[in-house]
Amino acid sequence: MDLTTLALVTQWIGTLLTLCLLVFLAQSIRRPILRYWAAAWLALAIALGSLTMAFRHPPLQVPFETLYFFGEYVFAFLLIVGSGFVTSPESRARPGFWWLPVAFLVALGLALVSRDFNVQFAVHAAILGAAFATAFRALGPARQARIGGGATIMSVALFLLALDFFHYVPVFALAARLGPAHRFAYLNYTSVLDMVLEILLGFGMVILVPDTLRREAEMANAELATALGRLEIAARSDPLTSALNRHAYQALIGNSESAEVTPLRGCVVIADVDRLKQINDTFGHAAGDAAIRCVATAIRSVIRADDLLFRWGGDEFLVILRNMEETEAGLRFEGFDATLRRAEPSLTELRLGVSFGFAQFDADRPLDRSIEIADRLMYERKTRRSR
Repeated sequence: MDLTTLALVTQWIGTLLTLCLLVFLAQSIRRPILRYWAAAWLALAIALGSLTMAFRHPPLQVPFETLYFFGEYVFAFLLIVGSGFVTSPESRARPGFWWLPVAFLVALGLALVSRDFNVQFAVHAAILGAAFATAFRALGPARQARIGGGATIMSVALFLLALDFFHYVPVFALAARLGPAHRFAYLNYTSVLDMVLEILLGFGMVILVPDTLRREAEMANAELATALGRLEIAARSDPLTSALNRHAYQALIGNSESAEVTPLRGCVVIADVDRLKQINDTFGHAAGDAAIRCVATAIRSVIRADDLLFRWGGDEFLVILRNMEETEAGLRFEGFDATLRRAEPSLTELRLGVSFGFAQFDADRPLDRSIEIADRLMYERKTRRSR
């Protein structure tokens, strides 16, 4: 066995080992890139075996060389397709296979155009060099996304393979021109160099698969966290007024009681919309909803950014003014009916009004007790206003 054949057999064995590893991974990890890359390495193994047979059986040189060239084109195409699937496996359509007859005709043409392998390979190397450069470009989004070391290893291997095959073009063209007697000696060992770069490429593929799985898991976790955040906001917010709801109040009280923090102190306010039933009966429920939204907007305009506004019931609101005295709270809500009219002038005909109850809370008077007191005071004032 001459050196060229020995180097080819060594390359073929390395290709088979990479193929076995990718097939094993494809059985346990269902990903399009693994299917395409496993098929690519199978095509390369068939191609290298065919080239070996072409060297050992000259009478069958044309069919075996045709199979060799065609197999390497299939390898290159599937390599490009798989590289494009790394960052967007779901958004890409299945590739068309119209190129198969074109690739076969090119392979057959190379096998027939000349019996000098140097001439054939000079053209073939240019095609493969362009294919490796295209695969390098297809892997660009994976490099930009910083998926992991696998994309970097593959990119290095593809870049070196592109340079390697582009350099073959003038070398084999010159060897064809000068004749077999002037063939460069190192060409007998280029299969070993190709094998090293291809093994590096296969190693990058194997590393890239868990990198993509990790990235997909991180993206899924981020989407889940965002969805949970939205659900939490929705669960604690009133959809009509965007105020907090009773669930949010219970969470606040629970956190305050479980945490070792200074007890809350301040003033609690209970607000109730006057004559809401009359508004609903006269103007419709849409007008009633608009009135409730208007009250929530007006309350926000008189409280501070860190105060808490809860929709306590159908037409009732709870406001927690932390670290504020009852006197100051009363001043803030003084003349609230005028504030309502400024908040939504179009609702003037509804003659909106709000009754309030205020109560101080601190370590000696719990928040729940203060809410009861404020609620009772609110109803007393509401009764006086309705007379």
